Amino acid sequence: MKIAQEVRDFAGRQNQGVEGFITTGPTSAEIAAASKAAAIKGMEEMSARFKAEGGEIYLPVEK
Repeated sequence: MKIAQEVRDFAGRQNQGVEGFITTGPTSAEIAAASKAAAIKGMEEMSARFKAEGGEIYLPVEK
């Protein structure tokens, strides 16, 4: 369905100038870089939390 909509959008732009084809949003590379940066930041935060809580995988069970 998405492809069909993209084809309809493309066909609708056929009579426009070049401005109608220029995207204004972020590129795929920019989105990928932002996603990677967010993942790295999240891993750094979880690493700091792990170290702050003692750095042990198995914690003792509280009774």
